[in-house]
Amino acid sequence: MAVRNRPWKDKLFRTLIISAYCVRIIAPILIYSVKLSFKLISDAADYYLPQVLQLLSGELPYRNFISSYSPLFTVLLAVTMLFWRSVGSIVIKLNIIDAAAVIVYLAWVRKAKVPDR
Repeated sequence: MAVRNRPWKDKLFRTLIISAYCVRIIAPILIYSVKLSFKLISDAADYYLPQVLQLLSGELPYRNFISSYSPLFTVLLAVTMLFWRSVGSIVIKLNIIDAAAVIVYLAWVRKAKVPDR
C-alpha cells in the first residue's frame, strides 16, 4: 500500500519486507548446511522430514504412514528434497509458501483498493 505523499516510506517498507524474506530463505541454507554437533529440534526435523523421506522411498500418505496434512502437502515438500536432502530444504519450502501467501494477499489488497489509514 502506498503511503500518501510519502513515497520514501513505501519504498523503505518494500525494501524491508523483501530483505526479511531474503534472510528467511538464506538463513536455513547457512544453518542446515553446516554439520552441527547438536540435534536441531523442530517440526520440520521431527515431523515433516520422516514423512517426506517415506514418500521418497515409495510409500504413500494415508496408505503407508499417517499424516495430518493433505497428501499434496508432503509431495510439495518432497520437491525441494530432490535437490537437497536436508531439513533446510523443508524450511526453505515453507518460507517460500509463506512468501507466496503474502504476495497474494498484498495483490488482493491492492486490487480491492483498501484505503490508507
